[in-house]
Amino acid sequence: MASSTIFDNHVITCASVILEKQSDWKLWYSMKKQYATVKGVWEYCNPSTTKAPPIIDNEPSDEASEGKWRKWEIKTNAQRATLKAIGKVNLEIMRTVACSKLHLITELDLDVHLRFKTLQDHFKITSQQQVLELSMLYMNVQQKPKNQSIDTWLNKYLRITSLCKAADMAEMKGTRPQWTFIKAVQAHGDADWSGQHFAVMIGCEEDIKDPPTLEGLINHYCWWISTKQLHTKTLGSFAVAQNVTPPTLPTPPSLAVAEPRPNKAKC
Repeated sequence: MASSTIFDNHVITCASVILEKQSDWKLWYSMKKQYATVKGVWEYCNPSTTKAPPIIDNEPSDEASEGKWRKWEIKTNAQRATLKAIGKVNLEIMRTVACSKLHLITELDLDVHLRFKTLQDHFKITSQQQVLELSMLYMNVQQKPKNQSIDTWLNKYLRITSLCKAADMAEMKGTRPQWTFIKAVQAHGDADWSGQHFAVMIGCEEDIKDPPTLEGLINHYCWWISTKQLHTKTLGSFAVAQNVTPPTLPTPPSLAVAEPRPNKAKC
Protein backbone atom coordinates (compact mmCIF):
# COMPACT_ATOMS: atom_id res chain seq x y z
CA MET A 1 0.00 0.00 0.00
CA ALA A 2 2.84 2.38 0.85
CA SER A 3 4.53 1.88 -2.52
CA SER A 4 1.22 2.54 -4.28
CA THR A 5 0.80 5.80 -2.37
CA ILE A 6 4.34 6.90 -3.21
CA PHE A 7 3.79 6.15 -6.89
CA ASP A 8 0.40 7.87 -6.75
CA ASN A 9 1.92 11.05 -5.32
CA HIS A 10 4.73 10.92 -7.87
CA VAL A 11 2.20 10.85 -10.69
CA ILE A 12 0.38 13.90 -9.33
CA THR A 13 3.28 16.10 -8.32
CA CYS A 14 5.88 15.26 -10.96
CA ALA A 15 3.89 14.58 -14.08
CA SER A 16 0.72 16.66 -13.92
CA VAL A 17 -0.37 18.24 -17.18
CA ILE A 18 -2.99 20.95 -17.56
CA LEU A 19 -5.48 20.07 -20.28
CA GLU A 20 -6.07 23.24 -22.27
CA LYS A 21 -5.46 22.47 -25.93
CA GLN A 22 -5.49 19.53 -28.28
CA SER A 23 -1.75 18.95 -28.06
CA ASP A 24 -2.13 18.37 -24.29
CA TRP A 25 -4.64 15.56 -24.67
CA LYS A 26 -2.43 12.54 -25.28
CA LEU A 27 -0.16 13.08 -22.28
CA TRP A 28 -2.98 14.28 -20.03
CA TYR A 29 -5.12 11.24 -20.86
CA SER A 30 -2.17 8.91 -20.29
CA MET A 31 -1.52 10.40 -16.85
CA LYS A 32 -5.18 10.28 -15.79
CA LYS A 33 -5.44 6.68 -16.96
CA GLN A 34 -2.35 5.83 -14.94
CA TYR A 35 -3.74 7.62 -11.90
CA ALA A 36 -7.10 5.83 -12.10
CA THR A 37 -5.35 2.50 -12.64
CA VAL A 38 -3.27 2.99 -9.50
CA LYS A 39 -6.49 3.75 -7.64
CA GLY A 40 -7.97 0.55 -9.04
CA VAL A 41 -10.95 2.22 -10.73
CA TRP A 42 -9.96 2.71 -14.38
CA GLU A 43 -12.66 0.24 -15.46
CA TYR A 44 -15.25 2.77 -14.24
CA CYS A 45 -13.49 5.74 -15.89
CA ASN A 46 -12.52 4.31 -19.27
CA PRO A 47 -14.45 6.28 -21.94
CA SER A 48 -14.45 3.17 -24.15
CA THR A 49 -16.55 1.16 -21.69
CA THR A 50 -19.88 1.64 -19.95
CA LYS A 51 -19.30 -0.11 -16.63
CA ALA A 52 -21.25 1.73 -13.94
CA PRO A 53 -19.79 2.46 -10.48
CA PRO A 54 -20.99 0.23 -7.63
CA ILE A 55 -24.08 1.13 -5.63
CA ILE A 56 -24.07 0.69 -1.87
CA ASP A 57 -26.23 -2.29 -0.93
CA ASN A 58 -29.13 -1.82 1.45
CA GLU A 59 -28.71 -3.06 5.00
CA PRO A 60 -29.95 -6.55 5.80
CA SER A 61 -33.10 -6.87 7.85
CA ASP A 62 -32.95 -6.81 11.63
CA GLU A 63 -33.69 -10.51 11.64
CA ALA A 64 -30.69 -11.31 9.40
CA SER A 65 -27.96 -13.50 10.81
CA GLU A 66 -24.65 -12.16 12.06
CA GLY A 67 -22.91 -13.79 9.12
CA LYS A 68 -25.12 -11.99 6.65
CA TRP A 69 -24.46 -8.69 8.38
CA ARG A 70 -20.74 -9.40 8.25
CA LYS A 71 -20.84 -10.11 4.51
CA TRP A 72 -22.80 -6.90 3.95
CA GLU A 73 -20.25 -4.91 5.93
CA ILE A 74 -17.31 -6.32 3.97
CA LYS A 75 -19.04 -5.73 0.64
CA THR A 76 -20.17 -2.19 1.41
CA ASN A 77 -16.73 -1.25 2.71
CA ALA A 78 -15.28 -2.30 -0.64
CA GLN A 79 -18.00 -0.39 -2.49
CA ARG A 80 -17.35 2.75 -0.45
CA ALA A 81 -13.61 2.45 -1.07
CA THR A 82 -14.24 2.21 -4.81
CA LEU A 83 -16.55 5.22 -4.79
CA LYS A 84 -14.02 7.18 -2.76
CA ALA A 85 -11.30 6.37 -5.31
CA ILE A 86 -13.59 7.42 -8.17
CA GLY A 87 -14.19 10.67 -6.32
CA LYS A 88 -10.45 11.28 -6.14
CA VAL A 89 -10.16 10.71 -9.89
CA ASN A 90 -12.96 13.22 -10.37
CA LEU A 91 -11.10 15.77 -8.27
CA GLU A 92 -7.92 15.08 -10.22
CA ILE A 93 -9.77 15.77 -13.47
CA MET A 94 -11.16 19.04 -12.13
CA ARG A 95 -7.73 20.03 -10.83
CA THR A 96 -5.94 19.47 -14.13
CA VAL A 97 -8.43 20.80 -16.69
CA ALA A 98 -7.78 24.42 -17.63
CA CYS A 99 -10.26 26.93 -16.20
CA SER A 100 -11.24 27.95 -19.72
CA LYS A 101 -12.35 24.36 -20.42
CA LEU A 102 -14.12 23.47 -17.17
CA HIS A 103 -17.47 24.42 -18.68
CA LEU A 104 -17.25 21.22 -20.73
CA ILE A 105 -17.67 19.02 -17.66
CA THR A 106 -19.09 21.09 -14.78
CA GLU A 107 -22.69 20.23 -15.68
CA LEU A 108 -22.04 16.48 -15.87
CA ASP A 109 -22.52 15.94 -12.12
CA LEU A 110 -19.86 13.53 -10.84
CA ASP A 111 -20.07 11.01 -13.68
CA VAL A 112 -16.35 10.36 -14.17
CA HIS A 113 -16.90 8.14 -17.21
CA LEU A 114 -19.00 10.80 -18.96
CA ARG A 115 -16.43 13.46 -18.11
CA PHE A 116 -13.63 11.45 -19.70
CA LYS A 117 -15.80 10.75 -22.76
CA THR A 118 -16.75 14.42 -23.16
CA LEU A 119 -13.16 15.58 -22.89
CA GLN A 120 -12.03 12.88 -25.30
CA ASP A 121 -14.59 13.92 -27.90
CA HIS A 122 -13.48 17.53 -27.57
CA PHE A 123 -9.69 17.15 -27.50
CA LYS A 124 -8.72 13.89 -29.18
CA ILE A 125 -6.85 14.31 -32.45
CA THR A 126 -8.78 12.75 -35.32
CA SER A 127 -7.24 10.38 -37.85
CA GLN A 128 -7.43 13.07 -40.52
CA GLN A 129 -5.59 15.55 -38.32
CA GLN A 130 -2.95 12.95 -37.53
CA VAL A 131 -2.35 12.28 -41.23
CA LEU A 132 -2.01 16.01 -41.92
CA GLU A 133 0.53 16.36 -39.11
CA LEU A 134 2.49 13.34 -40.33
CA SER A 135 2.48 14.71 -43.87
CA MET A 136 4.02 17.93 -42.60
CA LEU A 137 6.64 16.04 -40.57
CA TYR A 138 7.48 13.86 -43.57
CA MET A 139 7.87 16.86 -45.83
CA ASN A 140 10.12 18.62 -43.31
CA VAL A 141 12.37 15.62 -42.61
CA GLN A 142 13.26 15.40 -46.29
CA GLN A 143 15.39 18.51 -45.79
CA LYS A 144 18.33 17.81 -43.51
CA PRO A 145 19.08 20.72 -41.13
CA LYS A 146 22.58 22.13 -41.62
CA ASN A 147 23.71 21.59 -38.03
CA GLN A 148 22.23 18.11 -37.66
CA SER A 149 24.38 14.98 -37.90
CA ILE A 150 23.70 12.41 -40.60
CA ASP A 151 22.92 9.72 -38.01
CA THR A 152 20.38 11.93 -36.24
CA TRP A 153 18.74 12.86 -39.53
CA LEU A 154 18.51 9.26 -40.75
CA ASN A 155 17.15 8.01 -37.42
CA LYS A 156 14.48 10.70 -37.51
CA TYR A 157 13.74 9.88 -41.14
CA LEU A 158 13.21 6.21 -40.27
CA ARG A 159 11.02 7.05 -37.28
CA ILE A 160 8.74 9.41 -39.20
CA THR A 161 8.39 7.13 -42.22
CA SER A 162 7.55 4.27 -39.86
CA LEU A 163 4.71 6.36 -38.42
CA CYS A 164 3.56 7.24 -41.93
CA LYS A 165 3.48 3.56 -42.89
CA ALA A 166 1.49 2.73 -39.78
CA ALA A 167 -1.03 5.41 -40.80
CA ASP A 168 -1.22 3.82 -44.28
CA MET A 169 -0.41 7.11 -45.99
CA ALA A 170 -0.35 7.38 -49.77
CA GLU A 171 3.23 8.67 -49.66
CA MET A 172 4.34 5.23 -48.46
CA LYS A 173 2.74 3.27 -51.32
CA GLY A 174 4.79 1.47 -53.96
CA THR A 175 8.28 2.86 -54.46
CA ARG A 176 7.39 6.46 -53.65
CA PRO A 177 9.32 6.54 -50.36
CA GLN A 178 12.47 5.20 -52.06
CA TRP A 179 12.35 7.84 -54.80
CA THR A 180 11.70 10.57 -52.24
CA PHE A 181 14.67 9.53 -50.10
CA ILE A 182 17.02 9.42 -53.09
CA LYS A 183 15.90 12.92 -54.01
CA ALA A 184 16.43 14.07 -50.40
CA VAL A 185 20.00 12.73 -50.47
CA GLN A 186 20.66 14.55 -53.73
CA ALA A 187 19.36 17.79 -52.20
CA HIS A 188 21.76 17.23 -49.31
CA GLY A 189 24.62 17.30 -51.80
CA ASP A 190 25.51 13.63 -52.33
CA ALA A 191 24.69 13.49 -56.03
CA ASP A 192 27.05 10.56 -56.66
CA TRP A 193 25.19 8.27 -54.23
CA SER A 194 21.77 9.44 -55.39
CA GLY A 195 22.81 9.02 -59.02
CA GLN A 196 23.91 5.43 -58.45
CA HIS A 197 20.67 4.52 -56.70
CA PHE A 198 18.57 6.36 -59.21
CA ALA A 199 20.07 3.98 -61.78
CA VAL A 200 19.43 1.00 -59.49
CA MET A 201 15.75 1.89 -59.17
CA ILE A 202 15.39 2.35 -62.93
CA GLY A 203 17.11 -0.99 -63.50
CA CYS A 204 14.70 -2.74 -61.15
CA GLU A 205 11.73 -1.31 -63.01
CA GLU A 206 13.11 -2.30 -66.41
CA ASP A 207 14.17 -5.80 -65.33
CA ILE A 208 11.06 -6.35 -63.18
CA LYS A 209 13.10 -7.00 -60.06
CA ASP A 210 12.41 -6.21 -56.43
CA PRO A 211 13.72 -2.71 -55.68
CA PRO A 212 15.67 -1.95 -52.50
CA THR A 213 13.46 -1.09 -49.56
CA LEU A 214 13.49 2.34 -47.97
CA GLU A 215 15.18 0.86 -44.90
CA GLY A 216 17.77 -0.77 -47.14
CA LEU A 217 18.51 2.52 -48.90
CA ILE A 218 18.85 4.39 -45.62
CA ASN A 219 21.15 1.74 -44.14
CA HIS A 220 23.30 1.71 -47.28
CA TYR A 221 23.54 5.50 -47.33
CA CYS A 222 24.56 5.48 -43.67
CA TRP A 223 27.30 2.94 -44.45
CA TRP A 224 28.36 4.92 -47.53
CA ILE A 225 28.68 8.14 -45.52
CA SER A 226 30.74 6.39 -42.82
CA THR A 227 33.07 4.91 -45.44
CA LYS A 228 33.39 8.26 -47.19
CA GLN A 229 34.24 10.06 -43.96
CA LEU A 230 36.79 7.40 -42.99
CA HIS A 231 38.43 7.60 -46.43
CA THR A 232 38.59 11.40 -46.26
CA LYS A 233 40.09 11.30 -42.77
CA THR A 234 42.69 8.70 -43.76
CA LEU A 235 43.66 10.61 -46.90
CA GLY A 236 43.97 13.84 -44.96
CA SER A 237 46.17 12.23 -42.28
CA PHE A 238 48.45 10.75 -44.95
CA ALA A 239 48.79 14.12 -46.67
CA VAL A 240 49.71 15.85 -43.41
CA ALA A 241 52.28 13.16 -42.57
CA GLN A 242 53.88 13.47 -46.00
CA ASN A 243 53.51 17.27 -46.07
CA VAL A 244 51.68 16.90 -49.37
CA THR A 245 48.55 18.68 -50.47
CA PRO A 246 46.09 16.03 -51.66
CA PRO A 247 44.99 16.51 -55.25
CA THR A 248 41.58 17.98 -55.90
CA LEU A 249 39.32 15.29 -57.27
CA PRO A 250 37.05 16.22 -60.15
CA THR A 251 33.45 16.82 -59.16
CA PRO A 252 31.24 14.01 -60.45
CA PRO A 253 28.58 15.15 -62.90
CA SER A 254 25.22 15.86 -61.30
CA LEU A 255 22.58 13.34 -62.17
CA ALA A 256 19.16 14.82 -61.63
CA VAL A 257 16.72 12.62 -59.79
CA ALA A 258 13.26 12.58 -61.23
CA GLU A 259 10.20 13.29 -59.15
CA PRO A 260 8.98 10.27 -57.14
CA ARG A 261 6.90 8.05 -59.33
CA PRO A 262 5.03 4.78 -58.84
CA ASN A 263 6.16 1.42 -60.20
CA LYS A 264 5.41 0.65 -63.82
CA ALA A 265 5.39 -3.00 -62.91
CA LYS A 266 5.56 -4.88 -59.67
CA CYS A 267 9.19 -5.48 -58.79
